[in-house]
Amino acid sequence: MLRIYEKQRFLYASFFLLALGFCANVLAKGECKADLSVELKNERGEHDFMAACREGNTQAVKYFLDQEDFDINEQFSCDAYREPVHAMFLAAKVGRVEVVQSLIDADADINQTWKGATPLFVAAQNGHDKVVETIVKAQGVSVNQAKSTGSTPLFIACQQGYPDIVDMLLEAGADPTIKW
Repeated sequence: MLRIYEKQRFLYASFFLLALGFCANVLAKGECKADLSVELKNERGEHDFMAACREGNTQAVKYFLDQEDFDINEQFSCDAYREPVHAMFLAAKVGRVEVVQSLIDADADINQTWKGATPLFVAAQNGHDKVVETIVKAQGVSVNQAKSTGSTPLFIACQQGYPDIVDMLLEAGADPTIKW
C-alpha cells in the first residue's frame, strides 16, 4: 500500500512542476495570452504590446493600456531593433496613426527619445504624414527637438523630400534656421 502512495506522490509532484514551468514561461514573457481576447501575429518573440503597436492592432493596444500597472513609457523588447524600445517610437516609425493617437490619449511621453530620435523625427524621416500631423497636434510636442546628431524633424523631412511634412512642421512652429 505504501508503494502506491509513493507513486501517486511522484505523479502529483511531476504535475505540479509541469504546471509551475508553464506559469513561469507565461509570466516571463510579461503577459498572459489567455487574458488577451484578440489575436496577434507575434511570431518575432517580442513583447505582445510591441507586436500590437507594430501591427496597428488598436484593440490589443487598448487591452494593455487598460491594465492598472501598465507603464506606457516603458521600453519593451522589439524584434526590429533587437533591444528594448518604447511603443510610441515604434508606432511612429511604422506609420500606425491610430496607435500613435491611442498612445497620445493615454499620456505617453511624446518627446521620449530612443537613440536620440523622437517619434516625430522617425515619422518625418519615413514619410508618415498622418502620423506627423497627429504628433504635431499633441500638446507639449517639441517640433524642434534635434536628434543626437543635431538634425531636426524639419531637416530630415527636407532631406528625404517630403514637402507636405515640411509644410506641417513649419506650420507647427519648426525653426528652419536651426543649424547642426
